[in-house]
Amino acid sequence: DGITGLELAEAPRVNQLFQDSEDFLKELILTSEVPVTILCMGPLTDLALLLDTCPAAAGHIAQVVFLGG
Repeated sequence: DGITGLELAEAPRVNQLFQDSEDFLKELILTSEVPVTILCMGPLTDLALLLDTCPAAAGHIAQVVFLGG
């Protein structure tokens, strides 16, 4: 597998195609049984909007990882 001992949780299935990304993040983060890690590969607008409109989401985020160059 390339990374010995690494166990990944199964990704949630998303059935709704037309949902604002802010609402998607809010639902995903607040319903997670464990704190989540967010991987940001572009503008941080959606994350900023989420934290502005739902500050409680911050308590459910374990870490934020940024990719940049």
